[in-house]
Amino acid sequence: MSSENDTFLPRGAMAFPGPELVFSEDQQDLASYLLPLLSVRLDDIRPSDPAWRGFLHVLAPAEPVYGVIGGETEHAHAPLLRPNWIGFTVKDGRYSLAGDPRFFVSHPDNRDLELQESTRADILKGRDEAFAMLAAARERYERDGTLQRVDWDEPGEEPQPQEWVEQYGGPVDALGNWVELGDFPMSFEDSSDGGEAEQYAYPVSPAGHRFHHVVTIPGHCYLPDQPCILLFFEPIEQLALLTFDWS
Repeated sequence: MSSENDTFLPRGAMAFPGPELVFSEDQQDLASYLLPLLSVRLDDIRPSDPAWRGFLHVLAPAEPVYGVIGGETEHAHAPLLRPNWIGFTVKDGRYSLAGDPRFFVSHPDNRDLELQESTRADILKGRDEAFAMLAAARERYERDGTLQRVDWDEPGEEPQPQEWVEQYGGPVDALGNWVELGDFPMSFEDSSDGGEAEQYAYPVSPAGHRFHHVVTIPGHCYLPDQPCILLFFEPIEQLALLTFDWS
């Protein structure tokens, strides 16, 4: 839940981590498609669970301009790479993509791909703009120590600190449209907290293990036009999973 303290970086978290901290050594090229926004320490979410150790990373895709990530790259889909879903294997706190990098429409091998939603030139332009916005957001954080909307500035007005996190740990309700997008396998559990949600949702790995919610961030507070971004973790196989709520 949100509180006034959400404008402070969560304990143990890292803002705008460098690609060398996020991606495995042999997959640094993933930094061409994904924007590192926040790293969180699993120890702080489940301190008594030895499987929850090290860092996981919340990333925003730098593409597409329209539609959802993976919406035009069916040829590269995999169990953990589906429209609106991006999965990774995790080793020593760094990500390796759980599938074919042609999942990203701007991958060089997709240069001749026939697109429905936008042109390749539009996608590359949008990607460049996203990275420029990320650099601006990082610069403001390094200068002021707060998260600031780079597209909300008004002349003569002080920029307002934004919330880093919408939900930190705990189960996530099944109300958002992320539950249905991409047809990802899902299990549900009845909610007993008396709130609006009647069920909690858990993505399920190809081996049948539940992913557990790590953190949800308000993506629009980091970069323009970003949805809420949800990060999940499957501790048995050490898998990370990102999805996006457009509700």
